[in-house]
Amino acid sequence: MIVILVFIISVLVTIIINRLLLAFSKNLGTRGEERIQVRWASTTKPSLGGFAFYIIFLGLISTTGLMENEYLILSKKQMMGCFIAISLGFAIGFADDTYNTNPRLKAIGQLACAFVLFFFDIQVNLFEGYALLNFLVTSFWVIGLMNSINMLDNMDGVTATVSLLIICIFIFFMLINTLIDIHVLIILVGVCGSLLGFLYHNWYPSKMYMGDAGSQFLGIFLAIFSIVFLWKEPGLNDYGGFFSKISIPLLVFIIPLIDTFTVVFYRLKRKSSPFKGGADHTTHHLVYYGFSERTVVFIFVAIYVIVLFIIFYMFNFEFMKNNQNFVTYLFMALIFGIIQYFYSKGALKINVKKAKRNVQSRKSIYEKIVSKIHMSKV
Repeated sequence: MIVILVFIISVLVTIIINRLLLAFSKNLGTRGEERIQVRWASTTKPSLGGFAFYIIFLGLISTTGLMENEYLILSKKQMMGCFIAISLGFAIGFADDTYNTNPRLKAIGQLACAFVLFFFDIQVNLFEGYALLNFLVTSFWVIGLMNSINMLDNMDGVTATVSLLIICIFIFFMLINTLIDIHVLIILVGVCGSLLGFLYHNWYPSKMYMGDAGSQFLGIFLAIFSIVFLWKEPGLNDYGGFFSKISIPLLVFIIPLIDTFTVVFYRLKRKSSPFKGGADHTTHHLVYYGFSERTVVFIFVAIYVIVLFIIFYMFNFEFMKNNQNFVTYLFMALIFGIIQYFYSKGALKINVKKAKRNVQSRKSIYEKIVSKIHMSKV
């Protein structure tokens, strides 16, 4: 009952906070005016959604701190580490929204988040007995996710929906293992409610964005609980050796990782910076191909429904569990291939449209010149 109540309150409070921010902050956090870069949306909108995420999180962690139940999944020390790392992540994003910080400074802040987690015993233990290697893997995972979620925040409703689905998978892992930590469950459900409340104003056509404060918050939040539920999952990671230990995290974060890899690859290929914004993400190319922005979100939802079914069958069928590597990597390769197909087809369509516009523009200029010459002769 308390979990349902937390969810409802989180949704309503988020909607109220965002409505107040929209009403009183028409210019605060507005993106698109001060930066010279290509953005998907043609209009500027407040990037204030991250504030509600963090406010809800503070309320949730304060509530769980007052509860007397036993800490089963995360200790009090680890909960403190979560609070510090998530607060730092939010501060990094807020600073970037406000001052457009240097990417190197941002990376240092993200590395600091990874160090905090490692110090408070939230880490990827991929190599038993090798602390330095585990720290490097933890840092790579944390920094990679924080940037990946940030890059995915490029179209209305996409990042919030994907993050919501990923957190639902975390909750699924908790429930199916029957090890329910009420503290962790309240935090996960509360953030889900906050994301749903944010979608009220972020669903296409959106009224506001989450900003880097929101994407960095979600990046570190998802990184923390992916380490807790995915990297340390004994029921699945014991099968298939090393590759099984990384297959589940890669599967759950399939959309952010594919989008990041695709964008970075093509930007480096054309010798442009991977750190600058642009309308060249997988989401954009799906729209170029012909899908609507809402349809793109539903495509991602469908992919995550399949992911959830795959994980469910792995828990319940020995055949799926014993062939975990084959199933997960085959599915990821299939989704990667499909997205790359639509990416290339979308790129072809948009290039044809650009070529036609260039021809029409040149034709218009030519006609104007001919008209001026004709008028001068008259």
